[in-house]
Amino acid sequence: MTIRTLSLQQLKRSAENSAAMQHRVNDDAPVPLEPRTSGALASLAGRSVQVQDYGPTADGTLHTLAERYATLSAAQSDYPFVTSLAESIDGVAIQAAIDAAFSSGIGQAQCAGGTYVINSSIYMRAGVELVGDGKTVVTQPDGLNLLTLIEFGYAHGAGLRGCTVNGNRNNNAADYNAVLVHVRGANDAKVHDNVLVGSCGYGIACNGARMSVVGNHIEDTFMHAIGVYGTVGQESRHLILQNRIVRPGAGAILLGTADYSIIANNSIYSPIIGGRDARLRVNLNGATVSWVSGPKFENVRVGEVLVIDGGKEFRIMAKTSDTQLTINPEGSALALTNELAAIGCGDLIGVISQFCRVTDNVLVGGATFGIGCTVGGNAVSTVGNEIEGNTLRGQGKHALVVGWDTGAGGVYDTVLRGNMIYNAGDAGGNSTYDRIPVFLSGQTLGKVGGVFVEGNYIVGPDGDSRCPYWMGTDLKLEYGSVLVGRNHSIRMLNPGIFNDVVAVSLSGWGDAASATNIVSYGHSVRMTINCAGAGFTGGPSFTIHKICDSAEQPAMVKADITTTTGVLGQMWGEQSTGSGQWRATYYGTPSAGNTFVITTRA
Repeated sequence: MTIRTLSLQQLKRSAENSAAMQHRVNDDAPVPLEPRTSGALASLAGRSVQVQDYGPTADGTLHTLAERYATLSAAQSDYPFVTSLAESIDGVAIQAAIDAAFSSGIGQAQCAGGTYVINSSIYMRAGVELVGDGKTVVTQPDGLNLLTLIEFGYAHGAGLRGCTVNGNRNNNAADYNAVLVHVRGANDAKVHDNVLVGSCGYGIACNGARMSVVGNHIEDTFMHAIGVYGTVGQESRHLILQNRIVRPGAGAILLGTADYSIIANNSIYSPIIGGRDARLRVNLNGATVSWVSGPKFENVRVGEVLVIDGGKEFRIMAKTSDTQLTINPEGSALALTNELAAIGCGDLIGVISQFCRVTDNVLVGGATFGIGCTVGGNAVSTVGNEIEGNTLRGQGKHALVVGWDTGAGGVYDTVLRGNMIYNAGDAGGNSTYDRIPVFLSGQTLGKVGGVFVEGNYIVGPDGDSRCPYWMGTDLKLEYGSVLVGRNHSIRMLNPGIFNDVVAVSLSGWGDAASATNIVSYGHSVRMTINCAGAGFTGGPSFTIHKICDSAEQPAMVKADITTTTGVLGQMWGEQSTGSGQWRATYYGTPSAGNTFVITTRA
């Protein structure tokens, strides 16, 4: 029996988004490569560059150059780089200060408090940091639909600090291409201590290397709060540290080919609508979702995910009212009545990269899964990642996922260690197996291997839709490819690991013998052998073929008969020459009708 959860059916979303964004961030807007200088530039040696010296209004209203200058040539006498009197005064003032800091070598442009309304992108300069005072707001007017507000381009070493960048999402259209802070191909960029809010697309998107994203508050994005899309073979080495992320749409953090990166000490908060505390029921007719009972849609944000019909996932594209939504049906034409559902952001942290550490983060909510090391739809392999010391609570589906869906790559050598998991599988509308907190899926043998699961603490929920097991697989992993140490779980419906034991081979117990009531804990297996038929032999044996081995993979296993209707005898066990194959022999001769409850331990 192969179980393929909807989280894993949807893994290719991340890879497809990654490939699409790789194209978009390279091509969606022109990037000036030559320095742009301001005619107002004087001798700036020994003092900082102030945006206020370049005449902004910063009063929260869009003012254009046409309000100050009668002709374009007059405006160009102060701002040589402008091409239209329709350009924002606030925008050109910020740009002039950044250019002056670059040309003078000062390296910092300071922007005092105020609300700066821009109508074209601000372009960063290499080595220049734009610094706000904590009350500095950069935003766009209603209906402008800018693709990018702050554009780093290829300005290596540039930085943004102490600013609020507000995409004015409520009054502009959602767009998969839109970005608040676009670190396009800039290496060594720094985005520190900012508030990034209301993005019609991404909060931060990056194609460069060694980006540092530290101490930001990122809230209310249509796409991911942070999306990193690197280059195969590049050691990206990004640092994503101590950020607060609230209510992202497609997900919180996605690393696509961003090798050797660290995601640590971030707080991600995105509670779902329709969890166990207040179930949601809806009708679905094609692209239209209508409220039936439970919490209404007043807190739903466009870009979040609807989970329904056994775990199917659909992006929310419009909110018509507090009782009606429009989804992207993705080619389906479902007609469902009074159906359990849940709404929330997509996957919180996705890793499609190599040798990354995801550690000491606190993740609350999310309609789909919490942290995933995955591959879907491309040739990238996800290798050598460590998921350690995280706290995860109330994910709609699995808390931790290691899985492959499609593509030439694979997922290998993943460590899941010391994580605290509470109340996983919280979404109404998911499937039974979506509620397994830790799930490993290979889909095809050889695509996922070398998973080490050690020291995790998993607490299941009370009430409805309890977790069936603490960990499970889809049976598409090689024997012995998962190493399971000491983990602890409570409040699960069933003990042990789902789909660990692939098969039990019996020899000498009778030609109609069977193995039943099989429960695997990874490092041990309990089962009942029912003797039947004919062909009993002295010294019968069994071999357990299993995916999970103990962390030590000893050469010997211990086997004990704990209950028997036959003669109690000793057993001798061994690890087969093939990993994940435990063999034991009974020193006795069984007969028809005997039952043996046997426990083996590695």
